[in-house]
Amino acid sequence: NMEPENMIKLVLNCKKSIKKQFIGSLFLGITYSEKLNDIDQKLLEKLFLNYPPDMESLQANYFCKIIERKKDTIWVDEIYQILKMIAEKQVDPLFDKLSVTNNTNEMNPCEMIQINALNGVRCSAASAIGILLWDNREMYLFFKNTIELLSKEENLGVRGASVWG
Repeated sequence: NMEPENMIKLVLNCKKSIKKQFIGSLFLGITYSEKLNDIDQKLLEKLFLNYPPDMESLQANYFCKIIERKKDTIWVDEIYQILKMIAEKQVDPLFDKLSVTNNTNEMNPCEMIQINALNGVRCSAASAIGILLWDNREMYLFFKNTIELLSKEENLGVRGASVWG
């Protein structure tokens, strides 16, 4: 968290000896780093392109949150493609595991949907897309089919995130 740029450079220079689990932790650290906006955009792009998020872990969630937090950044097209792929195809590792209960241990459906919308990987992708579109409406055509797909999703959390993302 103190020097995320140095950690990224180290990882990129030692590609063959870096374990997959470390990359997820690196993405997590970058996501919540106070220095996120100081990290060189090209360096982040190189990291994302060398270690794209897989479709089973929370690394994709961290990727989306980084894109969302760096909302004023214009990324290379490949980064937007990754975001689109996550929104459309990600298998959320937390799907059906997030639950909110009240004192009687009954499920509260409204809170369940809201928690899923806040924490789900595809929901994070929808939110990042929404943030990108807020300042760059020209990107709507690129994400149009993705937004339509998300808005018709069976998972109510994903569907909700596509609306208020």
